[in-house]
Amino acid sequence: MKKIISALFILCCSTAVAQQKEGLRLIANGKKDSIQLRWAPSTPYLWQIGNKAGYVVERLTYMRDGKVLQVTKQDVTRLNTEPVKPYTQERLLQMAKINDRAAVVAEAIYGKKFEVTGPGSNAPKKGDILARASEVENRFGFALLLGDVSPEIAKATGLFFTDRQVKKGERYIYRVRFASEPKNLKYESGTVVLESTDEMKLHKINDVKAEFSNLLATLQWPVLFSTGTYTAYSVERSSDGKNFARVTELPIISTSAKRDGEYASFMDSLKDNTSLYYYRIRGISPFGETGPPSDVIKGKGKEPIQYAISIDTIEVIENKRIRIGWKTDNQSNSTVKGFQVYRAATDDGPYFTVNKKILPGTAAEFVDETPGNSNYYRVKAVFEDSASSVMTFSHLAILEDLNPPSPPIGLKGTIDSNGIVTVSWDQNKEKDFYGYRVFRANSLREEFVEVSRNIGKQTNFKDTLQLNTLTKNVYYRVVALDKTYNNSDYSQALLLKKPDTVSPAPPLFTYGKREGDKIRIKWTPSPSDDVARYTLYRQETDAAAPDSIAAWSVADGRKEMEDGQSLRLGKSYTYTLYVYDSAGNKSRGSFGEIFYETGYRDEVAGVKAKADRENHKITLSWDYQTPGVEKYVIYRAKEGQPLIIYTTLAPESKTFTDTELLVNNNYVYKIQALFTGGMRSKLTGEIKVKY
Repeated sequence: MKKIISALFILCCSTAVAQQKEGLRLIANGKKDSIQLRWAPSTPYLWQIGNKAGYVVERLTYMRDGKVLQVTKQDVTRLNTEPVKPYTQERLLQMAKINDRAAVVAEAIYGKKFEVTGPGSNAPKKGDILARASEVENRFGFALLLGDVSPEIAKATGLFFTDRQVKKGERYIYRVRFASEPKNLKYESGTVVLESTDEMKLHKINDVKAEFSNLLATLQWPVLFSTGTYTAYSVERSSDGKNFARVTELPIISTSAKRDGEYASFMDSLKDNTSLYYYRIRGISPFGETGPPSDVIKGKGKEPIQYAISIDTIEVIENKRIRIGWKTDNQSNSTVKGFQVYRAATDDGPYFTVNKKILPGTAAEFVDETPGNSNYYRVKAVFEDSASSVMTFSHLAILEDLNPPSPPIGLKGTIDSNGIVTVSWDQNKEKDFYGYRVFRANSLREEFVEVSRNIGKQTNFKDTLQLNTLTKNVYYRVVALDKTYNNSDYSQALLLKKPDTVSPAPPLFTYGKREGDKIRIKWTPSPSDDVARYTLYRQETDAAAPDSIAAWSVADGRKEMEDGQSLRLGKSYTYTLYVYDSAGNKSRGSFGEIFYETGYRDEVAGVKAKADRENHKITLSWDYQTPGVEKYVIYRAKEGQPLIIYTTLAPESKTFTDTELLVNNNYVYKIQALFTGGMRSKLTGEIKVKY
């Protein structure tokens, strides 16, 4: 497993992630009798939600035999009865006995620690916020990467589904969403449209190139137009041009990209420089299918040139001319055609030839009659085949100039609300002035770092800052250079204050519960030092918008509250506390649903009783407007005897007539309303009737 992690690290460390709106990315592949679905969350956070909640796959048939159907939401079919989730840790470890990649996935999803090391690794220290964030991103990246190169792993990570209930001539819309999700989560569910005959077309990789050097073949192929079709590639090699085998066990990810990701490259070691080697490239789709091979390219390694040249003399003559001398380790090499001398103003170039004609192979020096103030020289030995050459390292020769420019003055600047910085200063007056370098620091106690990418001649500079940081100020200094690259002293530091765009830390709810006929909530205030005020909102379930129920300044120091304002029995409420700083930035803390239910409703009101001896009856009537009544219960007893349930009435009843009576008896009644969900009203007081 360590070998796989190490190899994958090399692949992942240079992969760039495109910025998109957060959500699930879904693709599909028709297989005539089924449709395969592959999806992936766009962020580590969404991936963690999917691992816990699982995914729901839904399908809508919207076209049949070329005709568009009239469909509604009720026509959407859920394809999986149970959420699609990653395999359990035990199942992954069992799978790892035959597939090493499953062990990496088990570590990524369930492992307590997931540390990645590799060439150039500079991981944050343990316990650091950056370390934890980096670990989550590594888990996410490895799980998705392995799923991209293996359908079995994609299934094991819960990111693959096959719909086998498809019919010829039908076209479907598929959607993948979370089985459950945190409240207020905003994301795009994955959607795709196709029919079973829409099989992903796997094209041949064209324009494959190879460069052969000493015991090394460097292959390059285009990947820009394969995005969405291929996620990995296999490099195949042959010694006879007929029988090809994969060069690496793991697929190749296009990490060695050039020109903004248009090309991928791969280097293969050769056993010798005499044999002819054949290569071809195949693409691998996210569904694990391999595309057709590219055209075959072939070549041999090239023996290295056994020749060395070095500059051994740099002499400034009268501060006007410069003599360059060199030596070689093989003066009698008959394949050397001659020498060329190159000069540049900087070590990075560009370099231009100084001698108009190639100097003879016997030459050992050259005098530059027109040097600049700063001169970097290189000498190249050119061979008869014209394709081979050997170049010396650069050597610097400077015409003496020890007077640097004056430090720039008159610095001023601004920072707008988007973090765009504009700094300007006065123009230097020196005749040999060349340009400026700009430096930045967050404090005068720290080292200034250059932020200008190139030496600029303009007397202004634009910079972009990240405003969501804890540092409130930024400092700039400017250095002037002359044509011999003498640097002036730093200018005076320019202090600029950043606009406050950092939201205060959110408050934390610690308690929320119904107490009697009220709801009590408690919270820990925001720890930020620039908090100005708070506003508390309450929202009833299914309500269109929350209601503001309280507001106070930070001086109030409030940490809890009893809410009894217009609460309705049987309803749930959520609370949100907004905190605002002095610049108007805000954040919020929320408390989950609190169910408000005392168990009792108000007693039945307006009860009246009337005895009618002539018609042998007692009539009870009442007026009760509380909604949700399931039935009324009438209790009766002769005076002095215990009450018993006498009868029950429908919820729409407002009267009751009692005819089972004996003359010269006193009767006692009570009424109670029962509600859906088991709640009940309080019993009415005794209703005494003399009959």
